[in-house]
Amino acid sequence: MCRETVIPRRPYLPPALYLLVALVVVDRLILGEGLGWAEGVASRATTALAAMLAVFAVAAMLRGRSWGVVPLALAVAMLSAVVSSSCVLDQGERFVEAMGKSPVSSWDVTVVSDPSQKEDVYRCKARATSSGGPSGNIWLSLPECPRVGDELRCVGSFAPNGQDEWGVACRQQGIWGSVRGVRILETHAGGGIQGILQQIRQRVLDVLEADKSESDALIAGCICGWRGGLAAFGLDELFSRCGLAHLIAVSGSHLAVFSTMLAGLLMSLRVRPRIRACALCACGCAFVMLCGAPPSAVRAVVMQAAALMGGLLGRRSHALTAVCVAGIVMVALDPAASGQLGFLLSLCAVAGLCVFSAYVAYALKVLLGSWKPPRMVPRRIATSIYRALEGTRDSIAASLVAQLVTLPLVAEAFGEVSLIGPLMSALVGVPFNMLLGLSLVGVALSWVPFVGDVALGAARLLAWAILMVVKACGSLPFACVPVTSVPEVRLVVCVGMVTVLLLWPRVSKGVLRALVVLACVVACVMFVSWRYCAPARICVLDVGQGDAILVQQGAHAVLVDAGPGDAVVDALSRCHVMHLDAVIVTHLHADHYEGVGALKGRVGCDRVYVAEGVGENIPADMRQAWVELTCKDPEEVSWGDLLRVGDFALRVVWPEHSVVGDENADSLEILVTYDVGGRCLSALLTGDAEQDETRTVVCHGTVGDIDVLKVGHHGSRVSIDERTALALDPEVAVASAGEGNKFGHPDPECVKVLRDAGASFVCTKDVGDVEVLPGVEGPTIRAQRTDEAQDR
Repeated sequence: MCRETVIPRRPYLPPALYLLVALVVVDRLILGEGLGWAEGVASRATTALAAMLAVFAVAAMLRGRSWGVVPLALAVAMLSAVVSSSCVLDQGERFVEAMGKSPVSSWDVTVVSDPSQKEDVYRCKARATSSGGPSGNIWLSLPECPRVGDELRCVGSFAPNGQDEWGVACRQQGIWGSVRGVRILETHAGGGIQGILQQIRQRVLDVLEADKSESDALIAGCICGWRGGLAAFGLDELFSRCGLAHLIAVSGSHLAVFSTMLAGLLMSLRVRPRIRACALCACGCAFVMLCGAPPSAVRAVVMQAAALMGGLLGRRSHALTAVCVAGIVMVALDPAASGQLGFLLSLCAVAGLCVFSAYVAYALKVLLGSWKPPRMVPRRIATSIYRALEGTRDSIAASLVAQLVTLPLVAEAFGEVSLIGPLMSALVGVPFNMLLGLSLVGVALSWVPFVGDVALGAARLLAWAILMVVKACGSLPFACVPVTSVPEVRLVVCVGMVTVLLLWPRVSKGVLRALVVLACVVACVMFVSWRYCAPARICVLDVGQGDAILVQQGAHAVLVDAGPGDAVVDALSRCHVMHLDAVIVTHLHADHYEGVGALKGRVGCDRVYVAEGVGENIPADMRQAWVELTCKDPEEVSWGDLLRVGDFALRVVWPEHSVVGDENADSLEILVTYDVGGRCLSALLTGDAEQDETRTVVCHGTVGDIDVLKVGHHGSRVSIDERTALALDPEVAVASAGEGNKFGHPDPECVKVLRDAGASFVCTKDVGDVEVLPGVEGPTIRAQRTDEAQDR
């Protein structure tokens, strides 16, 4: 069973790869700049030219000879990309102008993606058209749930994209604005082939009842591309945490299973090769349209069609050339495809597999060695075990390559990366393919009594088993870790890939093991320093228009409020916080408690505290989320209660009586003190409490001179008065507010009052996270977007 480990040949990089890179780079650059693209492109011309020259130089070195025609082809590709992207921008501008001048109700809107629900609003991608006028893609929000393919008219308002990061990202995807519909005037199902396919899809979803069962939601997501059930049960986040998002996004692997089953059926019927190829192409296209035509699946079906046609013409296929040609076709037909994350992830993953998969498998084989069976094991069994181990190793290698190649995109889009992805892919890859096959058979035969029920029952059982495994692994510590230094990650990955391609080195077991040991040591040191050796500090986190304050020392950490949405997860990852002793919710406003639920599966938490009397007023869904996070009911704290966080003391100084928790005046106010080894710090955290409550706390003598004030109610006009500010005499006042918030926080009058009292005022919307550390001669203040610390 022991075979010599041979290094694979360096892969051939076709000219189509560089043409595709040129098209994608230019399209993203121009669409990102918008109508003023000429000035932006001119300012980056030197960088772009240097990058293209570097690509050409690497290509020439790898091939060992000059190409001659390739520079001309690159120039033509870039010119064509400039022309096509400019046309798309011009059409988009005319569409925005037309939408702004006419009522939304005069436009025909076609839903092109499944809606996602947030509270009572359904949001989806749609295409708006008018008779004789321009058309364009929009984000559509409606009070009622539409279906893919629905054609409707509605009353609402249109807002074009802004010039912020979100607006640029939408423009790069060919989406020109948002329509907020308040009432649907008329709606009807789409017609033609697309309408028929959507009717079939709806019948499949009705059979599965995907909104009632996790297993059915997983099946519906795999064979229909329906993500509503996945999102409702939180399965999309779970699979992403485990590095398995590619399994629930309809792509090449799903199409491969579908095509393999169909090809087997056609071959058993002795269908001629040409007819079989045409049938596979047609059915593949129908399957992709049935799933909503995600970019990854469209890329796969174009590649399949090219491979089938090439086989009929007697041409040998080259996988990397095929994927590049498919990408070039898609980008040429729709330049906005270059801005779609699914398209880019699919292209990068498949191209990376074509280039690096064999080399990484070779390195793993050198590292792990070949399995040597005991003498008493029969040869046939030993051969089967050897092949299974080889397949597992190749699966892990493929998953590693796909994860590393797509790491820059994933880190930028999601801010985290799964550490268990390769192992999970090897563990559930084969069962997942079996699930796809069973699901397709079960749905196809659902009209046949007993047979369809048996197939679907087996699929549901297998889906349940897969979910149990994924949930168990997803709950492991460090299954997923945050990535905060995206530019550095992008640089390291790109330099690493180019280095391997240039050198294509032969590796030795000793060197690989030394590198693995070094990586493990570095990881352990970083883990210990982050988890158990954190400095004593108070961090006012930038979570937008909300509050989240971290009090931490060593292995102990408490979060006071958790902000809106899931912004707190990213904020805690910036501070390398992996576990919380507790979350203190000052009061029941969404911009203070909403992020608590987002901590589940991301950051461990032992308990949740609320003010006295608030426990019985917590909404049922909120309480359930908190119980799932901590495995215990929320606990109440009252005036005078003391909590310890390392050497920090947190004392409740307001409210002085039982409260309901739904008013600003009900907010907990907490005095934080630290005094160890001559280093001291005092801070007052006020939640949304305003001048009346804080004045009462000061008048009762509970709080006196402090170092740091976390300004109440985001720095509103009534946050604090002059007398209270002078009595507290803070050296630093920190407000937490979101950039461009509609309330105008912090209010200029509040800022003036605090500065007149001698405080230095900062706000998270201006400087990001604000870190306060105890000092001998006063606290040390560090801001996320300030290069130098300020000693106070």
